[in-house]
Amino acid sequence: MSEEHFDVRPDGGCVFELFAHMVFATRYRGLVFTGGHLARLEQIMGALCEGLGCELVEFNGKPDHVHVVVKYSPLMALSRLVGSLKEDSASRVDREFPDLMRPFGPSRHLWLESYFVGSTATAPISGMRRYLKEQGRSMPSVFAVTQLLPHSHQGQSSSRRQNPRVIVGRRHVVRGNR
Repeated sequence: MSEEHFDVRPDGGCVFELFAHMVFATRYRGLVFTGGHLARLEQIMGALCEGLGCELVEFNGKPDHVHVVVKYSPLMALSRLVGSLKEDSASRVDREFPDLMRPFGPSRHLWLESYFVGSTATAPISGMRRYLKEQGRSMPSVFAVTQLLPHSHQGQSSSRRQNPRVIVGRRHVVRGNR
């Protein structure tokens, strides 16, 4: 996982950069994870994300919960992503650490049914609000739009840094008799 994750990607006819911050707590908030468990759980979550076409950006945890930040496609429903990560990680943990699941009784459910998920942004919210307030009053300059984008032009040629490509959006109008 690299330090910067500001690479906008095309997929399914759109250009996107979506991040979700998820928190999964253990059933009964049981203090079950050690450092070794968390390290292995990070590997498991990374492999699961890769299998779902997502990218694990950050992972951390405590004995009773984990934080997972994932970069995902808009084609992936967040509820499906969360469900897959929770179900598949619990299944793998159960196979690899059967003693870890013992405190949860015969149901052997690792995670609480509830969870937290929040969106994260690459542009500061204050800048985005300012940009949205200006919409409709006048056409924003390309310079104003580029100010909202993260500065991740390291290692690029100087001509590319001076002239960044910005996609503001397209408008499709369908005309005809209906």
